[in-house]
Amino acid sequence: MSQPTFPANPEITRDDALNMILASIAMEELGLSHIINAEGEKLQYILEMFTCCDDIDVSVDKILEVNNSITRLLDSVMQNQIFLKGKMDKVLDCPQSQPGPSKKNCMAIFSGICECLKSGDYFKWRSEHAAGKCISHDFCDCSKIILAPKKCFQLSFSANICGSYCADCKCSLSLKIETICCNCITDVFTYSMPMILDNIIPVTASFGGIFVSTRDCAEPAILTVELISPHKAAIKQAFLSIMEI
Repeated sequence: MSQPTFPANPEITRDDALNMILASIAMEELGLSHIINAEGEKLQYILEMFTCCDDIDVSVDKILEVNNSITRLLDSVMQNQIFLKGKMDKVLDCPQSQPGPSKKNCMAIFSGICECLKSGDYFKWRSEHAAGKCISHDFCDCSKIILAPKKCFQLSFSANICGSYCADCKCSLSLKIETICCNCITDVFTYSMPMILDNIIPVTASFGGIFVSTRDCAEPAILTVELISPHKAAIKQAFLSIMEI
């Protein structure tokens, strides 16, 4: 029989992986059944030769030798069966709440447009990579990222930022992430860096694992990243990654 085949570059979910393990167990069981059947036919053939053909020298010792060979092979098959049963029990007992994706999750990566921002301005983004349809970009207003309703997301952010160009206006860095859904604004996360920013040497602002929920939204939500302070800042480089969870 032919061996089971799998795609060279599989894009599989956790449920797909568990089903493929069960399928591989079934294929092994089928192969073992062919081996057991072949051994039974071999022993049956030997016994028929012993009882029906007087011209063939089949001694009891040879029959016992064949029987011992079949016994050793069946013993190996039974040991394999124990391993297969243990593997199958692990898969069948695997709870749905265990970590790992149970579906093909959406994800998107955005890069920031390098520019100068004032306090109250929003970061502007360009889409770098997207998978799935639950995260999209408002191309009419590149500061807005659109999240599908009834979902949960995880967000990570990093940026290299220079401070105010006015020496008298230097202050610490502060950013705010918010969502707008059904005309309701929700403050998701506020990031503050206590150190005073330099107007020449950029500092790195980075945070991750931010939970964003749109489960209570009846329509798509808009996500924005706003500069709170300093009064002016130059965005040298910025990245925003969002993944459905």
